[in-house]
Amino acid sequence: MLTFFAEKSGARLRPVLLCALLDLANRTHAHESNNQSQSMNDAERDLTKLLLEARLHHTRITMEEIPIGRIVIGHTGVIESIDSWTEHILDFAYDDLKGRSVARIFPELAIALFELMSEQKFGLAGRTNLRTRGGKFIEAQVVLIPAAEPRRFVCEIVFATAI
Repeated sequence: MLTFFAEKSGARLRPVLLCALLDLANRTHAHESNNQSQSMNDAERDLTKLLLEARLHHTRITMEEIPIGRIVIGHTGVIESIDSWTEHILDFAYDDLKGRSVARIFPELAIALFELMSEQKFGLAGRTNLRTRGGKFIEAQVVLIPAAEPRRFVCEIVFATAI
């Protein structure tokens, strides 16, 4: 069973595996014979398992904290739907954006998005500043992926800062 000692660092928890590393160091120095080298292999396996569990735990914490939004757009770049998280961060209501060009909120990235859509290429569209209702800009990365429906695309937005 994995036990984490965590220290608070802003809004994130950072796993500290000092005890496990000290335990491995003690096992390394304590075993010298062939019979004891088997114990070292066990220690290495234990540490590997512990480190994998720590990485999984860290990834889960990180994914839970990253604000990610979603906007569905048609092949012409018109916004068809927007999730509530994106509405909240950008301070737009769905009705304010439905039927509008994606250039309204991605002014710097609109041309790149149109090129990716026309070439049917997907992946990171780029880093941009999203325009909020009040004219303020929020830094984000935008990833273009195909939607389940034909001729539609999903813009996954990874916000650099959350409000």
